[in-house]
Amino acid sequence: MTVDIADRAVAMFDDHIRTPIRRGTGTAEQKAERLVAAFEVLFPAVTSLVSDHFAGVLLERAEAALAEAERHGAIEGRTA
Repeated sequence: MTVDIADRAVAMFDDHIRTPIRRGTGTAEQKAERLVAAFEVLFPAVTSLVSDHFAGVLLERAEAALAEAERHGAIEGRTA
């Protein structure tokens, strides 16, 4: 699943960033600079988005596990 998502992200970058830059105007060096600039902006943003999403999923799963343990009496005498 993670590899599939990464592959889709790479394909989206190719379709929406790299291909239009390659087809655009300018020298090869200018196009390379635009491509690198786009990557430098997008990569940290995407990394942050993925990290934030993972943290949210992790917290949801932890809360669910705690609630399940509490229902089965594994956690006694504790309050949230």
